[in-house]
Amino acid sequence: MPTGYTAKLMKEGQGFQEFVMLCARAMGACVILRDEPLDKPIPEAFEPSPFAAEQQKLAVAEASRLKAMSPEERTAFGEEKKQAEIRRINASIAKSVSANARLAGMAAKVEAWTPPSEDHVGLKKFMLEQLDISHEGTEYEERALAAARDKTPEQFWEEALAAALGETHYYATEQEKESERVAGRNDWLRQLRDSL
Repeated sequence: MPTGYTAKLMKEGQGFQEFVMLCARAMGACVILRDEPLDKPIPEAFEPSPFAAEQQKLAVAEASRLKAMSPEERTAFGEEKKQAEIRRINASIAKSVSANARLAGMAAKVEAWTPPSEDHVGLKKFMLEQLDISHEGTEYEERALAAARDKTPEQFWEEALAAALGETHYYATEQEKESERVAGRNDWLRQLRDSL
């Protein structure tokens, strides 16, 4: 029975070089093409993904924007971030409390249920265990909420600036790594083509 890689060979015939290049899609540098249609040609050379470079530009722009803010703008920015964080944490706590209420309601029903036989006692125990392990604690969110309330708007601004500067460095490093990966892929591909 033919595979995607041998179907053309079995049905129409295929030269060695074409078969090698088709199978290369599942290996090494070309593995990134494995989900592409098999009839899509392997490029002569791969190009670095623009993602890291684009993200770095965005991070540099955000850091520049934050640095350029006046003290009043920094305070307003930080206050907005603070209130958004408090809303996000409160919503998370409310979601957990609601889920826990549903679990508690079901646990009460399971506790009140009398298993119809000794063979069903394990089912009741299992259901209660599942409800118990599904309980969502809110301690972490409550500590995060207290911390968010205690932070000043300026601290939120400082964190945003530190994050933007960190992303600037991170994406610069990722861009270098991507360039190295692509150079390696292209070398692998060149070596393969030269061997044919």
